[in-house]
Amino acid sequence: MARTLTAWALAAAIVAASIAAGCSGAGISATEARGGDIDALAADHLTAVVLVRSWLNALHTKPGEDDGCEQEYHSERLPGGSTRIWGTNSDCSTYEYTVLPDGSGQGALTLADGTAIAETWGIVVWDGNIATRDITKEFGDGFRLDYAWTGDYSRAWLTVTWEGDAILPDGRAAEFAVVQRGGDREEVTLDLPDGARCDFRVPLTLEGTDQFVPDYTRQITGHYVSAAGQRHDFTLDGWDGRWVTWQMAADGIAGEFTIGEDYAGDGQVSQDGRLAGALRWDADGAGVLELLLAGAAEVGPSGAALDFQIDRWIATVALLGPMPMY
Repeated sequence: MARTLTAWALAAAIVAASIAAGCSGAGISATEARGGDIDALAADHLTAVVLVRSWLNALHTKPGEDDGCEQEYHSERLPGGSTRIWGTNSDCSTYEYTVLPDGSGQGALTLADGTAIAETWGIVVWDGNIATRDITKEFGDGFRLDYAWTGDYSRAWLTVTWEGDAILPDGRAAEFAVVQRGGDREEVTLDLPDGARCDFRVPLTLEGTDQFVPDYTRQITGHYVSAAGQRHDFTLDGWDGRWVTWQMAADGIAGEFTIGEDYAGDGQVSQDGRLAGALRWDADGAGVLELLLAGAAEVGPSGAALDFQIDRWIATVALLGPMPMY
């Protein structure tokens, strides 16, 4: 794999090489760089980074095994056959639910930081070996998830699907679908209200007896299509339990970046095989693009991507399932 320079070191190298060569040589000129779509592609790349990061965090952050609270579970039968359930989890969150005789129910989970999540779920509908349940979760700030949970038990490994809408308090909605094919891969599709779309596939491996986690020996592959219709493809490679490099490409423009545990990154951008500049960004997706002799430009992800960062609400995949799991 080609060595990736830091953005600042690369920018300095570009300027020095251009002065020495009279603005000729392997690099491209400022006019050529600005004449292309590098700025737009850099912003689209950061949009994809924000979306992928937020969903990976939500789906694969491990809950603490013991966060200081003793687990408690209580239940009582109510008139009419319903059951009231309440208690405390090891992460110090508390819950209270009412489960109706048909298995549907409602209730609330309150996280240790005081965040309240109101939830309702419908009955399980079976179609052969496939079970489906409708779920609604509403958070204290007005954000809401309306989706269907589906479990396909027809194969050796369970396939679970979460599909529905993430709705902001102002009514804007993003469609999402997550298909977790046990023992193989996870497929995530996001449709933002501005018309942009992001799809990516995460390789999975079994950890323990029943938990699937990312397989860092294989690539994440995906693509992002902006609201303007510009598509770029991307891959992530892992090492030692995390993703460490990100590559993207579209229409002769390519980028290779090193990313940290928080998905901040930096690296180089090329156009038609020639060095064009450097791009770096922080954990929030705010970036600086340094083009060959063209100065620096601030770039960032789309507003829709920033608004729909799912890990702002969902800390672990467990929060996408019915609570309790009836």
